[in-house]
Amino acid sequence: MSAPSSRLPDLTIWDSIRVCATAALENLVKTIEAEISKDQTLAQLRNTASAQLAMESRARNWMVRAYTCCVKCWNWQQKEETLEFRTAVYFYGLYPFFSEHVLRLLRVAAGISRETITRLETDKGGYLSGSEQSALRNASEVYTTLMTSWLQDLPPIRKEAVVESPNPAPVVSKAPPPPYALGGTGFISAKPIPVELPTSFPLSFPPSLALKARVILADVVRAFPDRSKLEQLCHELVSRYTGLLCTAVRSGILQAHAAPDELSAIVHQLLVANCERDNDRFEIKRKVINSDEWHAMLKRLLECEEELGARNDKPADSAKSANATRQKIDAFIEKMRESGHKITRTDIWRVAGYDDPTEFERFQREDQRATPGSRTRFDRVLNLSPEDFIQRLEKLDRK
Repeated sequence: MSAPSSRLPDLTIWDSIRVCATAALENLVKTIEAEISKDQTLAQLRNTASAQLAMESRARNWMVRAYTCCVKCWNWQQKEETLEFRTAVYFYGLYPFFSEHVLRLLRVAAGISRETITRLETDKGGYLSGSEQSALRNASEVYTTLMTSWLQDLPPIRKEAVVESPNPAPVVSKAPPPPYALGGTGFISAKPIPVELPTSFPLSFPPSLALKARVILADVVRAFPDRSKLEQLCHELVSRYTGLLCTAVRSGILQAHAAPDELSAIVHQLLVANCERDNDRFEIKRKVINSDEWHAMLKRLLECEEELGARNDKPADSAKSANATRQKIDAFIEKMRESGHKITRTDIWRVAGYDDPTEFERFQREDQRATPGSRTRFDRVLNLSPEDFIQRLEKLDRK
């Protein structure tokens, strides 16, 4: 009876790049930590519904870069990438890297202080604030999601081109079939596969624009119904959504810095619904984010943000448009004084039912961010008789 063969990957493959790969992975961890500290987009999204999506996207990229480090060490030995190489690198290099470093990096990305992370890693415990508990939960949930899926983000194995002889000899492979996570089905459909709309929409997308965004998505899918044109579909989607996102920024219902991540979430859900292989999804999304359409979208959002800032920074123009409202307020204060009651602007917004002057100040200067409801409430107060106004003010003072 022959001895049973080992199921472990070939350790000699990893040993041949161990020194090079270990040093490269250690440097990668330092590089990622530095990137997190400078990642303004990530910092701005930490307290939003897009936090986990942003962290997951970055963590998947970390694992692809970790694998690239190992491939470079292998290529320096003038050896080509194979399934045996990938299996050995996963077992001896990438899985330990994921277990030892990615959770800590995710906690840093979530905004948890290094002191708190050290306490968590040494089981010292201690008090965690509400924001830290939320950040810790985000990091843990992303880590759990990636635990069973990050391998699928690795790029396909690249093989050197082989020039076939006129009469090639038949080759019979004795290699076992590759794991499901490392390859596709190899099946090519004779008929075009239709593009499907995602079953859900990002919850963080502004509700007032969600319906229009869905219509745009459906229109673009109808223009590109074949999955073989999925990348072109995404390019067109970016172009079509640019105007909608700028409208949201100009109206103040969406911050310019958050708009690209909202669009990225929509593209992500579309690709998940239509890509059978995660490698294909990763590659298409990478091309879209590096496309001319994406760059044009970013520039247009920046212009919209600057236009909004310039409009809000024009006191002379604001004063002209606010003259009528300000005069109405002044006239009401004067009417109250003539009736024997000296009041202030604070009394007006308190009677209108507000706890701070924000909405009143917007109403007074005719700011576009003033809501129709607040205008109605302040107009109703300014139309009160002096007796009714004083009665309501005294009732507030007694509380």
